[in-house]
Amino acid sequence: GPARFFVISDRRDDAHEAWHDCVERILISAAALPAERVLPVSRRTLRLETDTFAKRREALMALHGAMLPMSAEEREEAIDRLAAWSGVAMSPRPERRVLLGSEVRELSRLPGCRIGSHSARHLLLTGHPPPVQRAEVRECKAALEAATGLPVRAFCYPFGEHDASLAELVRATPFDLAVTVEAGLVTRWSDPMRLPRVEIGNCTADELAAVVDRAFEGSAGQAGPG
Repeated sequence: GPARFFVISDRRDDAHEAWHDCVERILISAAALPAERVLPVSRRTLRLETDTFAKRREALMALHGAMLPMSAEEREEAIDRLAAWSGVAMSPRPERRVLLGSEVRELSRLPGCRIGSHSARHLLLTGHPPPVQRAEVRECKAALEAATGLPVRAFCYPFGEHDASLAELVRATPFDLAVTVEAGLVTRWSDPMRLPRVEIGNCTADELAAVVDRAFEGSAGQAGPG
């Protein structure tokens, strides 16, 4: 079957890295960071200790968790504050930057490749009100279809988070299918708006085959609704 690439539509003419890559770059870099930082994040204060690598990892996880529910504007402000504090250069790294609009269009033209929607700005949609959800879902589909000249029929929930009302919004947008990050195989009984996926990491061909085998073994004997 085709390879599908789920793309966000925001800032496609602006070379940049995703926000989570920016946070990791700042905290897990070789830069000599201040030993401690008290940072107001989303109406509360985080105390980030950075004098050892282990503490930097803890700070990364804490900050990532605090930024997940943010609006796009809050997130950008937090990144700007972190960058100013750290002094780390934030010009996008070629191996980490998101695809530009022209590159998404080129990718969509490759044999066996299709483009799917991943929302406009990769917000944690279940934590935002319906008007924000609608804008994120609809704007991304429209922008990607305009950029590629092709229909965009599949959606990927940001962070895999979804609920019944969001799934219905995605269905009505319309999309033919939506994928989660829940492990499993797609069967005849799968809800097309909540399709599971098997995560594949950095592995060898033999390791990939073993992951696929385990997925099928785990589904053996499972029956659909009676």
